Amino acid sequence: MNDSLKLGFTSIQLVSLNARTTPVAGETDASTLAWKSDISIRERKSGTVRVRLSKKVYFKPSGPVEIDLEMDAECQAPDGLSEDELKAAIEASGYPLYAKASHIVAFVTEQMTGVPLVIPPFGDEGEGTD
Repeated sequence: MNDSLKLGFTSIQLVSLNARTTPVAGETDASTLAWKSDISIRERKSGTVRVRLSKKVYFKPSGPVEIDLEMDAECQAPDGLSEDELKAAIEASGYPLYAKASHIVAFVTEQMTGVPLVIPPFGDEGEGTD
């Protein structure tokens, strides 16, 4: 595969959002912000690919909020790519999708707690301090 293959997303839609406050166990200074992302191919036909980003934002061991969100996106991709090549191209091109998820998380947490939690707009799993 061409490592420089970049796909452009033509639409991004928020499918579900579940945000809730959670009990804080012990000292809040000991809590660590964590997140997990998964992007999956939902449909592929005639050069159009539909993907779903699932993202979970939470605190370890516990914290003030927990957020689960799912977003669907559509992009154009060459027909000749294997599933692995297509998945790699989507992950390499996913910044707009991850950035929108980060923006939504920041907005929702600001409304819930008064402080926006900004997570990096990348598709990996990670942790940061609160």
